[in-house]
Amino acid sequence: MFEWKFKYSRAFIFGICFLILFAYTIVAFIPEAMIVNSFEDEPVRIRSVSELKENYHNLVEIEYEYGFSALYARGNYFTPDRDHGVLKLAGSKDMVICSTPPFIDNTLKDGFYVANNINKIVPKSDGNTYVIRGYVDKTEEYDQKMLKKQIQDIYDSREMPDPNESINYEFVVQILNPDKEKESYKKQIFYLACITGVFLLSLIMLIKEIYRYKHYGLEEEERERREQNGRDEDQV
Repeated sequence: MFEWKFKYSRAFIFGICFLILFAYTIVAFIPEAMIVNSFEDEPVRIRSVSELKENYHNLVEIEYEYGFSALYARGNYFTPDRDHGVLKLAGSKDMVICSTPPFIDNTLKDGFYVANNINKIVPKSDGNTYVIRGYVDKTEEYDQKMLKKQIQDIYDSREMPDPNESINYEFVVQILNPDKEKESYKKQIFYLACITGVFLLSLIMLIKEIYRYKHYGLEEEERERREQNGRDEDQV
């Protein structure tokens, strides 16, 4: 006699879809939504690294004299890599980690980023300062270790104008283009809707499978009860 069994593949597919939806929402969608929402507020001018913690997840302005690449890129499964660098705050010895879409030298090189010679990193000779806007976020412990290593290698191999202790590794200022971020947010809403649709489909499949399994169990119990009653009647 054929025995109908529960299809555990339905539960497996549901679990995979749930994990993808959860990961995408936490890693990509929510951070992007917070960035876009921050554009509605006026940016806060940052004058020291101690002010970064106070403005975590806020839009800020930084006036800086020069910067240099940290030679480090980082992204994840749902977001593209961002190149990291260091900005020297104007009127302060503090230096702030920043990030931009690849490549950071191309993004910030328009006459105001860095004079990166073979053996020496120095400010541009014009003496000007420059202002950029960015979103304050935290750097993961792994990224902090990698940035420290990369930047220390630069300090060891080239003449640097400021001590390494003045760099804040805990926070990163993401240099953003508001129009591109808003466009990216719209795309992420579409992607989230698609992932949610697949998740709901897998949920429907799982519920249907559970219903069929329970329904089959009830039918089996009823059939066995009838067979038992038939045997009892035959014995009588």
